[in-house]
Amino acid sequence: MKFITSNKNKIREAKEILGIDIFSEPYNGEEIQDIDVEKVAVYKLLLSGVPNSFVEDTGLYLGKKREIGAMIKYFPPERIAKAYYGEKAEAICCIAYNGKEVHIFKGKIKGTIVYPRGKRGFGWDCIFQPEGYNKTFAEIEEKNKISHRYKAFKKFKNKIKSS
Repeated sequence: MKFITSNKNKIREAKEILGIDIFSEPYNGEEIQDIDVEKVAVYKLLLSGVPNSFVEDTGLYLGKKREIGAMIKYFPPERIAKAYYGEKAEAICCIAYNGKEVHIFKGKIKGTIVYPRGKRGFGWDCIFQPEGYNKTFAEIEEKNKISHRYKAFKKFKNKIKSS
């Protein structure tokens, strides 16, 4: 099965969560500019044209207006922390898989935006503190057992096991 990404951190986490061999193929198409993670994931999957493959996209929805979303990858974590410190956030992971048809798997986790802390993880992990924790994703060893990505990949794994 091919994971359409060149993000080594996403590949590492997917392998750890799924516990199966994954082969990656870089996505060389254009990036759609949208806050909706599902739109972004499906767009990349269909544009890639690679059969029996999947794409994962993640968004961080910030504040009462649920801003930024899938566009989070374009903002430095320090800038987000400064603008949204103390505000509620929801991390959403969307996996688009093209078996015989396109299937969508989502995982979500709520939290709060804090100033950067921690060395683990990547992207905005250092500013997202999940509900029920006093540490950020970048400080939590068990991130891959609680995260939005874990929840989406767990659903995806159940689907590919039953196919």
